[in-house]
Amino acid sequence: MIEHAATDLHHWNLNVEEVCGRFATRYAHSQSLFIGEIERRNLGGTEVAHIRSNAGSISRRKGSTDRADDRFCFLVLQQQGAMEIRLESHTLQLQEGELALLDSARAIEMLPRGLFRHVSIHLPRN
Repeated sequence: MIEHAATDLHHWNLNVEEVCGRFATRYAHSQSLFIGEIERRNLGGTEVAHIRSNAGSISRRKGSTDRADDRFCFLVLQQQGAMEIRLESHTLQLQEGELALLDSARAIEMLPRGLFRHVSIHLPRN
């Protein structure tokens, strides 16, 4: 098990990249109010990330499928809070208890509505 707690956005972004790949985060409020926690576990060969944050947005640019950073799809279970997710030209509202499958090779923008907590199961794209 690898645990990370970030006290500022720079460290948070480094931790998220280590666990989930290249995502960029923006504050929702002031730096002093930022919450960012991420924990990675390996369950039977499958990576699972537990994420808690009050970020204003978390986004990922569209990548190419041959990059190592694009090797996963993320099955996200929203445990607490709500967020809007923009997937290229589609938008969905993710509420507590709902699931979404996100392809890391596509553009993703997550817009949390306050503090959220979710579990991200990293599934091989193949």
